[in-house]
Amino acid sequence: MRILYISNSSSVGGAPAALYNIIEDLCKRHEVAVVLPDSNGPLNARLEALGVKCYNSMPYSLTIWPRVINPLKYAKRLKTLLCDLPKARAYVAGVIDEFRPDLVHTNVGPLDLAFAECQKRGIPHLWHLREYQAGMKFFPSESEFRRRVAKSSVVAVTRCVADFWGVDAPVVYDGVFKDSSVSEPDFSSDREKFFLFVGRVEKNKGLMDLLRAFKAVSDDLPEYRLKVVGAPSLLYSLLCRVYVRVFGLRVDFLGTRSDVPELMARASAYVMSSQTEGFGFTTVEAMLAGCPVIGKRTTGTAEIMASGKAAKGQRVALSYETDDELADGLRFAALSRDDGDELLSMRRRAFDFAVTSYGTRRNVEQIEKIYEDLVK
Repeated sequence: MRILYISNSSSVGGAPAALYNIIEDLCKRHEVAVVLPDSNGPLNARLEALGVKCYNSMPYSLTIWPRVINPLKYAKRLKTLLCDLPKARAYVAGVIDEFRPDLVHTNVGPLDLAFAECQKRGIPHLWHLREYQAGMKFFPSESEFRRRVAKSSVVAVTRCVADFWGVDAPVVYDGVFKDSSVSEPDFSSDREKFFLFVGRVEKNKGLMDLLRAFKAVSDDLPEYRLKVVGAPSLLYSLLCRVYVRVFGLRVDFLGTRSDVPELMARASAYVMSSQTEGFGFTTVEAMLAGCPVIGKRTTGTAEIMASGKAAKGQRVALSYETDDELADGLRFAALSRDDGDELLSMRRRAFDFAVTSYGTRRNVEQIEKIYEDLVK
């Protein structure tokens, strides 16, 4: 089978990481090529090391209306949509004609480069819906995106994402780890006195909710800190830093880090506070690290926690809806250090559940079966 992938990014986080995990296995059995927006990112180098053909000479971006406030940047982004988007689509059409794939797999929803070209050529097009796209305005409109998705073959990263977009699609959970690489964490080791947040510092990720909850427990837990890992979005990050400064909170903004698994293994709890999370790589990564998870009871996070409870019979994470409930979860995770049989049992259940549910082997087998059905 000849498979052409369209990636939104050349980075190796989030959706591109999930894509790499698929390609790393499938390229051993199928002929694979990938369209990337540039050749500078680490994903390009990693794919070429696998012997995968990369087409990366035409820059492009997500097909969404500009979100920037700066009028000069807005105008530049608008030019990209109106002038450069047709060029990018023509480039993808040329790649399709050169590579002659049996199917094309677009790795994220808001990237409309290949759908129409596949329709013209009678080639199956698979759209991977991974997010709710909070705050994004589709180009030319969301209704047009929904219409195109309804005409395309679709796979969704969670059931809640499929329901949100109104598609009857197979659900394939991301493969977070290689099945041969996972090892059981040391559950007996002492956890350090800090809570952990990992994600882009933007409104949808809910950091301000966590800051309010941390403020509520700061007097009760004077030795505890909050560590924030992730790239900032300018305005929201500034608001969070002002809040921390005004109330004198013990918060460390660490920026992007390469040692997130190590931080998870040491943290007293990992907090997934996103308002809308399509899946949540980091939720599963925290479970694999043996870190207690405190997750907001919404969207993909709620689906992971519900699936874990159904599989193991008891909860695999602490859940919350309000800031007060989040504060209670922080206290529980911190004060259960000495007699934490309940917390320890939850961490073990979470690890066992993650190991059996989110390996790359299972993910690839399901994706490959979808490909085979489409090509047939």
